[in-house]
Amino acid sequence: MCSAAGFPHANSLNLFRTELSSNVTYLEDGTFTAGLLLCSIGLMHGMPWSMHLHGMFGLLQAHGLYGPGERTEFRTHLLEVMGVMDLPTFTVGRSTSLGFWRQHCCNRASLQHPLGDEVEVVSGLPRSLLDIMSCIGHGATEEDFWNWPGSPGSLTQHQLWEAYRLAGMLAIRYGHLLLVPQSSGTLTGSTAQANEASSRPLILPSTTVIISRIVSHLDALRRAFTETEGVGSLVFNGYCLGDRRYGRRV
Repeated sequence: MCSAAGFPHANSLNLFRTELSSNVTYLEDGTFTAGLLLCSIGLMHGMPWSMHLHGMFGLLQAHGLYGPGERTEFRTHLLEVMGVMDLPTFTVGRSTSLGFWRQHCCNRASLQHPLGDEVEVVSGLPRSLLDIMSCIGHGATEEDFWNWPGSPGSLTQHQLWEAYRLAGMLAIRYGHLLLVPQSSGTLTGSTAQANEASSRPLILPSTTVIISRIVSHLDALRRAFTETEGVGSLVFNGYCLGDRRYGRRV
């Protein structure tokens, strides 16, 4: 039996597909927003949603990221949301990645980005940390995460950022198990990175220590979330996003 929530989602999905197929010259902000919202709904309910990203990316690739209008802060925000949702290490089960953040969101100077390295609102992470994450499988190293200088924020935000930073190190260290997507579009293990493990600098902590630190940060976030009921901070966007992303197939 279909749930009541399934009907409005189906109607919205059909409307989005109709607009996407008829919008042959430019991906309007409204259609772009609707597509990202459908991705979020799919994420929360465990339904496939990566194909929506690919559909929107096709139009952006054909007609430009910004289209004929001026570059607006809202448009830049939409592009960043798409980049975050496309990050391959954020979703278990994804076999391909567009590399959207790496290709289109890292160079904030060319985008005339007004916010620099401030926190990206959907993930709750600093943009400089997302830059490194977007390069996993494309040149990022454990040392890049280890040497990340951080960004100004609250104590709770730093708990979240440290958990992601350390998890990024493990994603590289065990890339051959995580099947990190490569630029060719195929899944290959991080063989070269695994071979370099023997020459890894001694300053890098062991896997056991990294896991213990990640669990410690997550426990601190859980207690903070319980005490505040998740109100009043962007940090819980990243906490809840990570909780929903991992284990979902797309």
